Amino acid sequence: TLGGTFAGNPVGSDSNEDESITAGDLSCTVRLLLFGVNDPCAAVGRSGAKASLSLPTALSVQDGVAQVPVHFTANGNQAAALAMALEIDEAQVAFDAGDNNGDGLPDGLQLVLDGGFQAMAVYKAGLLNLVIFSPELKALADGTLATLSLAVASGNSDSPAVRFSASQPASAGGVDGATVPVQIDNDAVGGVNQPAQQLRLFLPTVGR
Repeated sequence: TLGGTFAGNPVGSDSNEDESITAGDLSCTVRLLLFGVNDPCAAVGRSGAKASLSLPTALSVQDGVAQVPVHFTANGNQAAALAMALEIDEAQVAFDAGDNNGDGLPDGLQLVLDGGFQAMAVYKAGLLNLVIFSPELKALADGTLATLSLAVASGNSDSPAVRFSASQPASAGGVDGATVPVQIDNDAVGGVNQPAQQLRLFLPTVGR
């Protein structure tokens, strides 16, 4: 962790050296290790429009199951990595965290990705961490990236069943390794927008 007490590398996981741990560090690591690029990744992010993520405003329920799509819009950015965390209210809905089909992802999560992308997801105690990245440094296209299938409990409340985590804000990394700013257009199913706080981020490691 950048600025932490560990006596090893002071940069920590901040491979693009922008003093922030985001998905940009993942795309930067891919660029440096897998592509052998000697030039440093961009260190100051970028200006212009932010990429965006959104959830639907209401649950669409059929036969007791709600399908919740996660939509991505690049807004002119070339994002090769994306990290997000979704909070799921287990009092209202049930998420299938098992992996009966053996694809390495929870069965309650369906991804819609082009070739050249990989994903990692971890679910625990109502929190789904999802990371998408391209070892080929391809750019994510606009559209639905993932859909959550949720079994809806009877008598569920009007409070949000799914929302983007405020304590683990979403981030993206460009094909150049720079951090791409991400805005949340609708942060919760049935909820209202709330400002994100940059506190923690779940990222996988990349080995060569």
